[in-house]
Amino acid sequence: MNELTIILQKEQEQKEKIETTQKEAETAISQTKVQLEKQFENISLSKEVLQEIKKEQEKKLHVLEKAYEEKTAKALVDLEKIKKEKIAQAVDYLLAKILCLK
Repeated sequence: MNELTIILQKEQEQKEKIETTQKEAETAISQTKVQLEKQFENISLSKEVLQEIKKEQEKKLHVLEKAYEEKTAKALVDLEKIKKEKIAQAVDYLLAKILCLK
């Protein structure tokens, strides 16, 4: 049962890691948006140049969002592995208990 406890702890840690990653993503994206907006708020540029800048800013934000999505996806895959390990340990534990009862 000790191994199951360790696996449950790993699972909780992985869930916390996912939550932390999502919070980091929200914060980083929000800060990046603010920084990008502040860069050009006091500069007068033509409409075309502003549109081009906005497109580039959107690309940067998209890259940042994608990076955090990939990080979260990897953490979710790791969580699934831990869950499978947890199930296997629980089954082993229950089988051992059943065999002891016979």
